[in-house]
Amino acid sequence: MQDYDWQKIAPEVARQILGEPKVQKSDEWRWGNKGSLVFTLETGQFYDFEEGQGGGVKWLIERYGKDVSEVLKQFGYDLALQHDSSLINSNPPIAKSSARSFSREQMVDLYRQSEIKVKYADNFMVLRNPNLPMKYAPFSLNPNGTWSMKRPEGLLPLYITNKYPEKPVIVNEGEKAMRGAERIWNYDVCCWHGGATGWNKTDWSAIYGRYVYIWADNDEAGIKCANEIAKELKANGCKTKVIQPPETFNDKDDLWDAAERGDFTHDTLAKYIETVQEKKEKGSLTFRRADEVLSEVTNPKWLIKDVVEEESLMQIYGAPKSGKSFIAIAMSCAIASGQDFYGNKSFKKPVLYIVGEGLRGCKRRLSAIEQGMYSLKSVPLYLSDRAVRIGDKDDFERLVQEIEAVKAIEGDIGMIVVDTFQRNFGGGNENSAEDVGNFIHQLDGLISTYNCNVCIVHHSGHEGTRARGSSVIGASLDYEFKVQRTDKNEQMFVSFQQTLNKDGQGMAEKNFVFKEVDLIGEGLELTSGFLELTDIDFKTKEGIPYKQQLVLSALETQAVIKNPSNPEDSYFYASTLVGKVRDSNGVDLKEGSIKKLLKELVEKELAVNTKGVGYQSAEYYKLAPKFE
Repeated sequence: MQDYDWQKIAPEVARQILGEPKVQKSDEWRWGNKGSLVFTLETGQFYDFEEGQGGGVKWLIERYGKDVSEVLKQFGYDLALQHDSSLINSNPPIAKSSARSFSREQMVDLYRQSEIKVKYADNFMVLRNPNLPMKYAPFSLNPNGTWSMKRPEGLLPLYITNKYPEKPVIVNEGEKAMRGAERIWNYDVCCWHGGATGWNKTDWSAIYGRYVYIWADNDEAGIKCANEIAKELKANGCKTKVIQPPETFNDKDDLWDAAERGDFTHDTLAKYIETVQEKKEKGSLTFRRADEVLSEVTNPKWLIKDVVEEESLMQIYGAPKSGKSFIAIAMSCAIASGQDFYGNKSFKKPVLYIVGEGLRGCKRRLSAIEQGMYSLKSVPLYLSDRAVRIGDKDDFERLVQEIEAVKAIEGDIGMIVVDTFQRNFGGGNENSAEDVGNFIHQLDGLISTYNCNVCIVHHSGHEGTRARGSSVIGASLDYEFKVQRTDKNEQMFVSFQQTLNKDGQGMAEKNFVFKEVDLIGEGLELTSGFLELTDIDFKTKEGIPYKQQLVLSALETQAVIKNPSNPEDSYFYASTLVGKVRDSNGVDLKEGSIKKLLKELVEKELAVNTKGVGYQSAEYYKLAPKFE
């Protein structure tokens, strides 16, 4: 096998296929009426801005319908012998144009591909990408929502992890050094953009008043810069120390190099710093007065008023085909678009939807919602192409990477939907407290990291009164909603009821009717639908006390479970409903209470007691065989 210099041959191949370039510079050539086809000499790569695609030599040859092997043989290159295909097949470079604009979707892809990515602010980030024209490229958000490869005007912000404000922070020169520091130092790290000459173009206020260790590059310019930063910070209440790198460091070495070599752990780095530090800061335990804590009480941060709260774990459960996903998707669309959710005000934020039960069906539901409910144009709703095994370390890391990519472009994540629990569980036993506990722990990590809501879509158990699996799920929830389906007169009705609210009363029960939609598109013969609010009384239990509702729902639900084809033939006693009637706190009603409630329902003519057979809802009794 031989390695060929594809970069060397690329200009001659380009001339043979495209002719002489319209524009020929020392670093790039251009063809086309507007110079849209660019060849970058440094990388040997081509990119067509009109088509939004590009690649290496192979891409160029195939684009113009020629045989790759035959063209390359003219230049003495035999594909059968070549070993290194990186240059003929690699991703296209980004053109050297500060005016080049990128859509949000393009930026998500670029962020995903980058080796190092640092988001300084919502409107400014720096990426290290092998396809960029410079080693580290700054990107600024334009007023129209696109991104450009340039620095924003004015003072630049610091990048800081900002998780331990009471602990010392290490300031690094550059994004790469900061990433190295993150691998070693367990507390906060930060960096500024622009190198030794950019420190005075930076807003340092984010670390005013803190204990700061400054670790600049190991060269004369870096040390001088570090001392200037120390003066600025000391004047604003900081205790600072410029860290002299160890003698073993080479010129220009930083904490990235130290991390790569394994020079330090957190403890050994802290010990090294201690040798040049007059006083080592110690951790503390603090008790605070109740009246001080009370002053920090704030109103809930709603994504959907009274329904979905930020920084919370939520569950929507119900029987298969009950309409759970229809509701979860409608919630996602409402939040992502900032439009009301069936009368409840929404607050716009990006949403990530983990599609565990098939993207095909989800696409159809979205299409129906787009036609009948919400406009989804330019809406920050992102859907996965497969399930994510939350319990699998590698798959969970991939999920986090995707969340970071979307967050970098769209801003703080509002909600992450896990549809369904079973499809995204990732192995183990859903009845195991340990396995489910690990699953919940991963979701809690997402909530605490991104201050978002995580919504689990889950199936109900065989009894129909609670979600399936370990009780660890229910004990971990902040909010829970039950979805129940009723089919009447060839129509599908759905009830959406809040069964758990950590802080008291929340959303009033909502009732829906399914609206079928013929999907629009050339050659489509498909239907889907969405849920529409309805005033139709399809449950015969509105306006009655909560516990009576529970018992009546149990009667109807158990009838469907026992006899799906003819639920009107099913009858129950109080004893047979024990363990199947559970209140919002997860407490099972006792037999005596159920018996009393059944009698009350009979008095209200909402249930019927057929002696010797049992109780039945009045709705089903109308259709049932009589025992006279």
